[in-house]
Amino acid sequence: MNHIIHLENPAAKWDNASPVGNGSFGAMLFGETGTEKIYLSEESIWSSNPPFDGDPEFRNKIEKLRDLFRSGDISDLDDLAQELLKDSLNVIASVEYGGVLTVENDIAGAVTNYRRDLDLTRGIFETVYEKGGVRVNEAAFCPHSPRIGVVRMAFSQPVTLVIRYERENLTGLSYAADGIRAEGKTAKGEHRFAFGLRLSTDGRPQPSGNSLKIESAKNLELYFSITTEFTHGGGFVSALDDVLKISEDYEKLKENHIRDFTALSLRSDLLMESAPEIEKLPADKRLERLRNDPAAEDPGLAALYYAFGKYLLISSSRADTLPANLQGVWVEKLENPWNADYHTNINLQMNYWPSERLGLSECAEPLFDLMRSMARTGHATASRMYGCRGIVAHHNTDLWRIAGPVDGTTWGMFPTGGAWLTTHLWQHYLYTGDKLF
Repeated sequence: MNHIIHLENPAAKWDNASPVGNGSFGAMLFGETGTEKIYLSEESIWSSNPPFDGDPEFRNKIEKLRDLFRSGDISDLDDLAQELLKDSLNVIASVEYGGVLTVENDIAGAVTNYRRDLDLTRGIFETVYEKGGVRVNEAAFCPHSPRIGVVRMAFSQPVTLVIRYERENLTGLSYAADGIRAEGKTAKGEHRFAFGLRLSTDGRPQPSGNSLKIESAKNLELYFSITTEFTHGGGFVSALDDVLKISEDYEKLKENHIRDFTALSLRSDLLMESAPEIEKLPADKRLERLRNDPAAEDPGLAALYYAFGKYLLISSSRADTLPANLQGVWVEKLENPWNADYHTNINLQMNYWPSERLGLSECAEPLFDLMRSMARTGHATASRMYGCRGIVAHHNTDLWRIAGPVDGTTWGMFPTGGAWLTTHLWQHYLYTGDKLF
């Protein structure tokens, strides 16, 4: 069954935009009718430097607190712990977004027959509408190979388009007739990254100040990606050149993407249908109907929700990427809620609870890679901070697999994140029977 999130309005804010992704790279599309906004994300654009992990005095401080606890003197223990350990806690920085790509058209007039669809089975975004007598069709997807974003816009009549790329902390930005190039760095730590866009159009492209103007265009194809110093080292710019050397045309890329995506999305399904007139409603109207009428039923919406969760996992976690973070792979700004990091006190586990039962074991491989890395950092932390054998992981980790306590004593001292994560190893065995794993 093809599960589609159908809407009849553009996104009013980032939270309502439509996500596409390939595991390491993602985009949020608003479906705007005047200036389309595409927020970009890449999993390793992480602010700050590798955090300090392991105060050598931590063990002595903890022992002092334990002595007070054993003696029964616990009246001010919380306050004392916060004061005593404040310099022993790490601070994790945020994943940063990759910038905003905008495509402005000069079409005037009222908008009619608007629809914005996200095909959860094939991994395709599409917006269709009519404006001022011009029919517009926009489609987007992020193939896993090559790791790029793809957007195609088709217009029934020639239009003028203006393309821009914007982002804080850019160290270089250039527009050419065939695309855009930019280099930037994170707000903290100065970790470098590069953005590149290549275009194909039947119009007349011409750089114009801080934009790329295209006149008399009926068709536009955008191919874009981001590479980082973390992933590619000093050759991150040349790596971008390699990524954007695309041999397939749009139709072939789309065909290959659908084949790759459906190979995962069709492994499981939940079939619960509602009445046809309910199924045709936009998703927001279906939700509103349930909120306003306690007696209303819509089992098909539950099936759609199931498919959406599966879609997000496939789009943000693949065998050769980082794990899905608190927001999958999609972030909106420089500092995101809870840093969009890896909360090992439940949230990271929640991302992967369905992976095995959905038949998506390979989508959990990034989680196992993180656990292998944390076995090393966690062993060092256990020895240095607690004087213990084995490994320890607290409530939070990041790109560098920090294992020590983070942010605050009340929640940051949670010491069983590593133990909880190991349950996923057992689940993998139960579902696959893979003894070599």
